[in-house]
Amino acid sequence: DPETTDADGVTTVVFRIPVETLKNVDNNSFTITYKAELNDNAVAGTTYKNIATLKYGTYETPEEYAELTTYSISVFKYTESAGGKTGLAGAGFKLYKYDSDGITKLYYKNDGSGVITWVSESDATEYVTEADTYTIKFDGVDDDTYYVTESTVPVGYNPQVNDVCVNITETEAGEATGETTS
Repeated sequence: DPETTDADGVTTVVFRIPVETLKNVDNNSFTITYKAELNDNAVAGTTYKNIATLKYGTYETPEEYAELTTYSISVFKYTESAGGKTGLAGAGFKLYKYDSDGITKLYYKNDGSGVITWVSESDATEYVTEADTYTIKFDGVDDDTYYVTESTVPVGYNPQVNDVCVNITETEAGEATGETTS
């Protein structure tokens, strides 16, 4: 079995490369590239550490690792009166960020199993506030700058004038700070 997971959740993947293949490698080196994704069991605010090491014969490479922390952006839609804040149902929201070109908007899409991708607006996930909580949440975001846009306006209300900017920054201590502007 090329892949096993132990009781602590550590997954080991075995690559078997024939000696004949290695004889044809230039400079006696090669690269193994892999991709790992967090699933819907990932908890917002938790740092996950991905460790890689290669063992061959009696030699073992030093550990290489990458850390990934996932965050959530919550939106509470309400109306305000003398009696205080009252949650408002029926407001739809989408989340976007800008591509590296600084021009193209990439929209948040959750496939329902926790896999997040960035797509065109027509394929984006829209979350709509409901009467039980009036709150929606975009899970699985990284430290970056995002914009929340109201995509569906409740009947009888005016649309949100500006998108809300949310800037998530991870500190060296691994803590996140957030700032919003609208």
